[in-house]
Order: sequence, then C-alpha cells, then structure tokens
Amino acid sequence: MIYFLREKIDEDYISQHLNVSPESVTLLRGNWQTIYGDNDEYIGFYSYAKKLDMTVAKNYRYVCSKIDIDSYIDYYIAQAYLGNRDVTNVKFYKSTESDGKWRWILFDLDYGFDYAYTEHYYTLYNLIKEEGTGYENKINNELIRALLKNEEFLDRFLTRYGYWLNTSFVEENVISSIDDMVDMLASEQERNALRWNFKMSTYRWYVSTLKDFVQDGELNRRQILIEEARTLFNLTDEQVAKYFYPEASRPDSWEGTL
Repeated sequence: MIYFLREKIDEDYISQHLNVSPESVTLLRGNWQTIYGDNDEYIGFYSYAKKLDMTVAKNYRYVCSKIDIDSYIDYYIAQAYLGNRDVTNVKFYKSTESDGKWRWILFDLDYGFDYAYTEHYYTLYNLIKEEGTGYENKINNELIRALLKNEEFLDRFLTRYGYWLNTSFVEENVISSIDDMVDMLASEQERNALRWNFKMSTYRWYVSTLKDFVQDGELNRRQILIEEARTLFNLTDEQVAKYFYPEASRPDSWEGTL
C-alpha cells in the first residue's frame, strides 16, 4: 500500500530548515490568521502598504524592505501555472533571526492541475482579479494588484515568469516529473488499487489528465499563460519576445525558489 509521509509546516519546520529558533518565527496563513507568533505586525504592514501608490519609488522600496519580493513573485507564478483553485490555503512566515522579511510557502495543491474539471481556465487572472482570489474570493489580493502598477516590480515579475516557464515549467520537464513519480509508485500501485477498491484504468486516466493539463494536443499550459500575460499587461510583440522566450537570459543575481 502507498502512504504519504509529509513534514508538518509549522514553526519547527521553519526553524529546522532555516537554522533559526522556533521562538523567532512568526507563521501566518490565509488572511493573516496566526499559526505561531503574533499577526499584529503583518496586519499593520499590509493595511498600510495596500493603500500606497506603488508608482512612487519610496513606497515600493518600503514594501521591498518588509517582504522578500522574489518569494512573493515566485509564489504567484507557481500558483498561476498550477491552476490551483484553492489558494485560500496559503502560509507565510518571517524570522527575527534572519532578515525579518516575509516569505511565502506553497502547499496544499489538491486543486492544482485540475484539467479534468476545469480545463485551463484558472490562471494568473484569477489570482489578481479585483474581487479577490481563492474560494469565494476570500483571500485579499490588494497588495499584488498594487505592486503590479510599479514598473520595476512588473518587469521583475515578467522576467521571472518567463524564466520559470522556460525552465521548471517547460512541457518536457513537467511531464518527465510526472513520469518519474508514476514509475516510483508503479510496483505498489496495483496493491494500492486493490486495497482501496479502485480500478487501475481510473488511476491511469487521472495520470493522463495531469499530462493533458500540461500539453493537450497543440494547446499547452505555458502558451496559455504567455498569451494571457500579453492581454493582462498589454504587452507588445517585442515585450512578449523579451520576457517569454528562451533567448531572455536569467540575471546572475537570481535565487530561484521553484
């Protein structure tokens, strides 16, 4: 039988992975609910920051001093590619024993790659739309919407977006990862199906939906997101080429998190 053993994402997880004390950690989820520590500082920061005019350089610099911008960007890029409809489950943290900036944690992707039920409709637009995001639009997204009005942030967002779409999320890489996981579980899958009373044909169908999400005939996830970005941000052909095709090089200073 197949069992999934996973680390619990709590203050001890962050402590062990970052080599900081649990007492130094603040861990929040959703719309700033406290898992560990105190949410007053983040609520104060967010309530203030979301109202700022991010086209003003000093306002953008203020936000950069409080959050890890690349972590924030990469979180949205991953959620956009994965098509996760349940972004209500979001965790973010900081430690007073590191740089004190907030960083985001990607978890609970049960509704990602949901091609069988939603095809390709859940995209970046659903994460940044005016009504909010997540289940019943309950997650506040005013900060990302404000930041996207800043030219420096938008340039960095699109540059990282293009990089990840042309590396981690290129079709061959994603499908290869799916195949690796299928191969890893292959020897136990029939016994697992027998134990839980489901057909192997059903299992194979679900695997095929994951691959169809990535590449369904001539339609692929990357191209959908690239064309959406063209529309969302009113990009010219030259800008699309700059950001989203392989000749766009990766800045040496990047520290990728996907």
